[in-house]
Amino acid sequence: MQLLIIVATVAVMAIAESAPIEPVSNGPIRLAVALGGVVIVALVGLTIASWTAEQVRRDFQRRHHYARRFGWFATVHGLFGLAVSLLIVQGLGWTQLVRFNWQLGHTFLADELLILLPVVLPQLLSWAAYYEVERALELPGDSPVGGRAAYLVFHFRHQMGLLLLPVLLVLAVDDALRIAVPQVADDQRAWMVGMPLVALLAVGFPLVLRRVWRTETLPAGALRALLERRAAQWRIATRDILIWHTGGRIVNAAVTGFLPPLRYVLLTDALLARFEPGEVEAIFAHEAAHMRRRHLLVRLCALALPVILVFALLRAFPAAAESFRVRLADWQLPRSWQQAAVLPALLGLYAIGPFARLARLLEMEADLLACESLAQPVEGAASSGENGLREPVGRMVTVLEKMAALAGIPRDRTTWLHPSMARRVEHLQTAANDAAYANRFLRRMHALGRVLWLGCGLSLVLLFALA
Repeated sequence: MQLLIIVATVAVMAIAESAPIEPVSNGPIRLAVALGGVVIVALVGLTIASWTAEQVRRDFQRRHHYARRFGWFATVHGLFGLAVSLLIVQGLGWTQLVRFNWQLGHTFLADELLILLPVVLPQLLSWAAYYEVERALELPGDSPVGGRAAYLVFHFRHQMGLLLLPVLLVLAVDDALRIAVPQVADDQRAWMVGMPLVALLAVGFPLVLRRVWRTETLPAGALRALLERRAAQWRIATRDILIWHTGGRIVNAAVTGFLPPLRYVLLTDALLARFEPGEVEAIFAHEAAHMRRRHLLVRLCALALPVILVFALLRAFPAAAESFRVRLADWQLPRSWQQAAVLPALLGLYAIGPFARLARLLEMEADLLACESLAQPVEGAASSGENGLREPVGRMVTVLEKMAALAGIPRDRTTWLHPSMARRVEHLQTAANDAAYANRFLRRMHALGRVLWLGCGLSLVLLFALA
């Protein structure tokens, strides 16, 4: 679902940048059609959710089957919502309606917020409909889902808020430049002024995130003392270890922040409630491995590299880029639709292809490095013996299987950024029995990270040289 929201947001903003600079006719009719499209998306979601909830209530023993099927329906519904959003923004001239008919083009962020509304509103209404399924799947011993409003706020904060905040912060920087120094904002090299500000926002984003997600410091006690000893042993510097309050809905952990003074480890309330201290230690070791190998920066490089290369190639070969646009226009694809279709398609293919593959490999690397770290006793002395990995691997496998079971994820299911549990377990067990395999895998991952770092750096140098 997050991938669809990302693609939709990028597509809408790309369309907005290429929209004609003029008002559209029949504004009230266009607004009515747009609202009708949003209502249709909401009604389809409500129909799917109501039907699924009724099936669950009739046969609660098969709730996992219905939940998996609902997940598939929700994905299809998300694609339908994405198509409707793009049709509203592109087909109805939504950007022109907002910026020129309503004369909001020169306001600070107001036009951007309204331009994103065809993405945000259908998703909010869909979550409001999905609430019925969550209530039907609730077990007597589970944390209560709560009211529909609380459920909606939760999903907005944890899914859409995480994406929209950085987008809006970047747009705020752009709007501020246009209002304060329009001569700089209109220059072709304006990105060179905005880039340091965007980088500053990226570095400081963990401070914002811990407010968007309800968090509090993990209180002093045996568990915190254990995790702090391990962090010192593994030379991991963080600003704090936080409890991530999800109302008991999410069993997970995460790390955020590129720099140690602004880096947090987050452990959800459900994870802390359902896992023993030794199990939490294993999960913490996985997050510590992400920090040790700077996986956040590796992912950032993987995201930035194709974007930087595209900008550099467009500047280096403007004639070839224009020829490609003309050829697409010859195929009856106007320039505005090129922005709407080509960019999101390429983004989606990259996200589900190379980037997803890299993210899954990083998870497997973190699993293996965590087991190596857990093989060391808390005092810091390295373990010895050829079977040193077998005990921590068995421990990590137990934790991973438990997390998947609590989250209701089938063992063979591969998600966007995570390999299947079966693949992760197989990888760890192979590494425990074959030291050469483990060493070879870690060497290749280290080399891959260096290639990404080097490629990103060279691409930036090329982009600045062509500016």
